[in-house]
Amino acid sequence: MERTEILTGGKLGSFFENLKKDRCVIRMNLLGQNYERLTMIVGVQNKKEPFQFHIDYPSEFEKAAKKSDPWKIRFEFLGKDRVAYRFRTFGGHISGGDISIPFPEMIERIQRRASFRMEAPPSSKMVVSNHAKFLELSLINLSESGVLVEMDRGTANKPVFQTGDYLEKPTILVSEPSGQMQINIKEALVKRVEKPSGSLSYRYALQFTDLKAVTRRELRDLIYEFQRNFLRKRQMEEG
Repeated sequence: MERTEILTGGKLGSFFENLKKDRCVIRMNLLGQNYERLTMIVGVQNKKEPFQFHIDYPSEFEKAAKKSDPWKIRFEFLGKDRVAYRFRTFGGHISGGDISIPFPEMIERIQRRASFRMEAPPSSKMVVSNHAKFLELSLINLSESGVLVEMDRGTANKPVFQTGDYLEKPTILVSEPSGQMQINIKEALVKRVEKPSGSLSYRYALQFTDLKAVTRRELRDLIYEFQRNFLRKRQMEEG
């Protein structure tokens, strides 16, 4: 069960100021447009109305936003307290390279920490056993409760797993400059099988069903490492 705390009113201004200061990575989803990207808050206007915040320009946002008027956007992120937050906004506009979005009516602080997902680096893999063979899948994104993985193109013409299958002892492998990081999962349940339009590859949404406390900490640390890598890459791009 989720336990939520609601932030409203005068708390929102300082909250967004802290997100800007901390350079928090935020996932945004433009509802109805199948558009999801990572961004950061780069400015806050909370001294006079209209109260709004400004986000770093995500790729192809203007193209997607033109199909949605007014914008309806869902945001979610993991705070410094390692608790997930989410909120929705209505409206907004682009002026030059500046994206301005109105303050939401409220922000939810979610006590269930496992809901935040983070994109994985291209080299990240998951190895699973299937009929006495080991299969290597690409890791798309990761949360404390599960992963989205993809079977490499051309590996299979039909799904190798079905919704409801249980996978025993899948292993997450991430290559780092210092070596390869490995996280051993006891068990995962296939919650969803999908094949994106135009793709030859199947994707599998896996839910971790039996996690030890130490494994959960390892996953949380890995999510933060992905987040730090994203920030380092963004800073390099900014010069």
